Amino acid sequence: MRQRILTYITPFFSYAYYTYFIVQNSIRIIRTVELLLAVDNEMVALHLLKTYCLPTLMYGCEVWSLTNNNLYKVNVAWNNCFRRIFSCCWRESTRPLQLFCNTLPISFLVDQRKLIFWYRMHCSNNPILYALTRLHQNRFIAIGCKYGIYLLTNSCVYVKEAVWRVFAGTVTL
Repeated sequence: MRQRILTYITPFFSYAYYTYFIVQNSIRIIRTVELLLAVDNEMVALHLLKTYCLPTLMYGCEVWSLTNNNLYKVNVAWNNCFRRIFSCCWRESTRPLQLFCNTLPISFLVDQRKLIFWYRMHCSNNPILYALTRLHQNRFIAIGCKYGIYLLTNSCVYVKEAVWRVFAGTVTL
């Protein structure tokens, strides 16, 4: 009985399944944005995108281990959403537009959520979660170094501010 359950569940946690799931969600979001274009107000369409599409796309991103190619595909899908809603930036970067709309690019969002996830696991009273964070501390440090976060003792607010500070520094207006 246990063997049958494990053989049934194992494919759902494989890397290939997550990659397929993420890319398919990106495509669904683009199709949803096409439906949102019926809305005359861009800010309403953006609000609907951030409220309904972003959680679907970002589901489980704390445990993603994407290749650069797959992360690029998801970033392209997210940027195309902005391009279609605002009908601009087809040849330029969407980062200034995202900055003005108070929205991070997907790569920054994934890193931010991973850092907050690791911080919450580290601060948990559960000794198993704490041991897991200590075991995989190098992953946290590798992601955190991009944003100037070197310790697990920083708060969630500090993590969010650090990610925004780095993002705002990369945007050229």
